Amino acid sequence: MWREHFFPWRLWTWWNARLDARKNLPSQDVKALSRVEQQIQSATNSSLSRVQKDLGRKAERLESELGRLRNALLNIYQPEYQRLVAKTGRHDVQTSINSVTEVFLLVLLAGAEFAFNLVAFNVFGEPALHTAIMAFGVALAIPLCAWGIGMWVRQWPPPWWQTALKVTIVTAAALAVLYGINEVRLAYLEEKAPDFLKTHPYMSLAFFTVNLVILVAAILVTYFSHDPEVGFEKAKTHFERCLYGISRIEGQLDQWATEFESEIEMFKQGGWSLMAYYRSINERHRKASAPNYFNDGADSLYHPEFLKVREVGQYHGGASKLTSSQTSPLPAASTPNPGGSQGT
Repeated sequence: MWREHFFPWRLWTWWNARLDARKNLPSQDVKALSRVEQQIQSATNSSLSRVQKDLGRKAERLESELGRLRNALLNIYQPEYQRLVAKTGRHDVQTSINSVTEVFLLVLLAGAEFAFNLVAFNVFGEPALHTAIMAFGVALAIPLCAWGIGMWVRQWPPPWWQTALKVTIVTAAALAVLYGINEVRLAYLEEKAPDFLKTHPYMSLAFFTVNLVILVAAILVTYFSHDPEVGFEKAKTHFERCLYGISRIEGQLDQWATEFESEIEMFKQGGWSLMAYYRSINERHRKASAPNYFNDGADSLYHPEFLKVREVGQYHGGASKLTSSQTSPLPAASTPNPGGSQGT
């Protein structure tokens, strides 16, 4: 109210103060605020109510999300993380490669495998699209097998014999695929350059070694990207993300709470300043004595209360509560402070 329409309100207050002064209103023994002061009080209360509703509407969604995150932290993520901390005796994961780098390296290795196999599958004489699909399928399968092997070797979940069986089967299958690809590649070379293959009889071993290096590299990337304890990395990630989400939302709510308190104080100071300005102009131009409450600080009318608003405080500490909006004294009638409401 005061920020956008301060000058019209001040002019309106001055005009009505002069009109009331000519009629010697309010009377000296009045027991209630004057009509103009009541209108100022009502307008201030409307502004306070609007600001409070605006905050509630903005904060409702974030408070709901904050409650969900706090419940998840206390009931799910924190207990699980603390259980694993107690089990392992450490708070940090033992990894050398983060998850983003892991994905990037695995995609890079898959791309290298795809390029290495694309030419070999031309031996089948299929259209380019079919050849690319076959090469892509193998290029995707090799890193996936390596990922599984690396995870099982790194964590070796119980029962140990079952994990050993998985590692053996997947490793054998991956080696068999690499051997088959190598045979296809040799057949392609025999067709395109038979003399070259005769001149370099160890080319078959060289090709197989290159494919094997890609498989081993993918296994090592996965091995160094995961914690030895099953679920520890995931539990810590969920725990930290939940903490970050709570901190981010609380920070936003704290900012809104600070802005809310500042805006409430501005409206109250604006209302009190206009009342003081009204009393000063009225007292200056009236012929009869001014009402007692104009200058009597002990009178309840000297310092009228505004609407009670919810004190949100900082969301990091404590629940909200209702408090009186009466927090600042009314400026003295003899020394009006129009500058005090100008910034509001």
